Amino acid sequence: MSKTEGLVVDRVSHFYGAFQSLREVILTIQPGDIHCILGESGSGKSTLLRNIAGLEKPSTGSVAIGGQTVFDSSVNVKPENRKIGFVFQDFALFPHLTVARNIAFGMRRQPKSLKLETIKRLLVEVGMEDYFDKMPHTLSGGQQQRVAVARALALQPKLMLLDEAFSGLDPGLRRDVRQMTLELLKKNQTPTLMVTHDPTEALSCADQISIMVDGEITQTGTPNEVYFNPCRLETAEIFGQVNRVSVKMENGRLVSPLLGELPAQYASMVKQGSLFIRPEMLLFESPVDGQPCFTIARVQRESGTLLVEVTAANGEVLLVRVICNQTLLPAIGSKICIAVATPGVDL
Repeated sequence: MSKTEGLVVDRVSHFYGAFQSLREVILTIQPGDIHCILGESGSGKSTLLRNIAGLEKPSTGSVAIGGQTVFDSSVNVKPENRKIGFVFQDFALFPHLTVARNIAFGMRRQPKSLKLETIKRLLVEVGMEDYFDKMPHTLSGGQQQRVAVARALALQPKLMLLDEAFSGLDPGLRRDVRQMTLELLKKNQTPTLMVTHDPTEALSCADQISIMVDGEITQTGTPNEVYFNPCRLETAEIFGQVNRVSVKMENGRLVSPLLGELPAQYASMVKQGSLFIRPEMLLFESPVDGQPCFTIARVQRESGTLLVEVTAANGEVLLVRVICNQTLLPAIGSKICIAVATPGVDL
């Protein structure tokens, strides 16, 4: 196993009886990185967190945290000795303890003066300095989650695990608490594994995203990579609408029967003769002789954009996304040509 001061999960599998819940999972997180595990309910996301935390025992593989092996065929460190911070969706505060005593719960071996100093500092960092003696039931959901984050950070964790930690909050509050939490974790250089079922949350938060399907990680990459260069259709569709276009090489050029010649940068993104192209990568152009023409068939408003469905002469359908106030859209039934934007350099 390679060593890192973050997290290394090496070929971890897990069974519930005869059912395999994790399949040879490989994962590495460097200090200060936010790594999102994205997948549907039942895909194995929370099971992976529980295996890493020691709450469940992997069937095979190994786990190292902060350069120390905490699980392999000969080692199984107890959960409380793994130096992991955990934040859940339901906050999990102790209702009979004040805010300060909740934060202090895992700091039992520290001197009282240092403990008090740490609590006060953390309350300032999470914007809760005026709530030292408050009880959890007097706090809003967002305030309770801030306390839960402070309690996890008080352990000076070598790894932070966030299990749908913000999904119970209203959208605006979720964004603010999430941003505050992730900024603190990056500031402290804490490697963080964040489980979510929300593709938008993963794209906006993560340095790296792993897609999990049926207990298996099917793709890992930057947000741009997994969004614009998905490894397969199922992965592509997690993030919304996508066009699947047939392509082939002709005399060193990448050509689509539907769209004509494509930018050369797409050549490395071809999977089994197909290319996945997001609607926003397609651009409208005025009709040009010799270029494939499309007919505008349907227009659907999506917030500040329009999702436009066009049909080719052979009946194939493409989706194009345009910005409402920057595009003079031809009428339904009119003809249009389509160009393909050049992908970013990191794809």
